[in-house]
Amino acid sequence: MSKPRIYLAGPIGFMSFEDATAWRNKATKLLAEFNIAAYSPMRKKNFLSGETSLPSRPNVADHPLATSKGIMARDHRDCVTADAVLFNFSGVTRISLGSAMEMAWCFDRHIPTVVVSEKDNPNISHPMAHEAVNFRVDTLEEGIELIRTIVLPESEAV
Repeated sequence: MSKPRIYLAGPIGFMSFEDATAWRNKATKLLAEFNIAAYSPMRKKNFLSGETSLPSRPNVADHPLATSKGIMARDHRDCVTADAVLFNFSGVTRISLGSAMEMAWCFDRHIPTVVVSEKDNPNISHPMAHEAVNFRVDTLEEGIELIRTIVLPESEAV
C-alpha cells in the first residue's frame, strides 16, 4: 500500500518565506513519523527564501513554479490527488483566495479537510466556507492527530 498523501494548504501571499514554510516543515516531519507523505506548495521554492512578504500576484519570479500557470497546475494536482488536506489559518487575519479555491476543490471531490484556526477566522467564517470544512481544531498538533485518524487504519492510527 502506498503512503497516504496530505496536502498542506494555507496562505502564502503577503507572508514571509519563513512563515509560509515553518509550519509546513513541522507538519511534514510529524506526518513522516507515521509514514504519511506531505505535499507542500512551497516545496522546491527555495529561490524565494529571504523574502519578507511573498507576492500574491502572477509570475512572481523567473521560475516555472512561480508563474500563475505553474502555481495553479501543481497546487491543483496536489490538492485533488490528496487523501486529505490540512489547512493552517492559525493567526491569519487576511482571507486567502488560493486557499478558498483549494477548499472548494476538496468539497467538490469529497476530500476530507482539517482546518487549524481560531473559531472566528475569516477564512472559514463565510457560510459556504464553513460548510466546506469537515473539521476545525485549535492547534497544528491536533490537526496532525486528526489527519492520522482519517487516513490510517485503526491499528496504525493509535
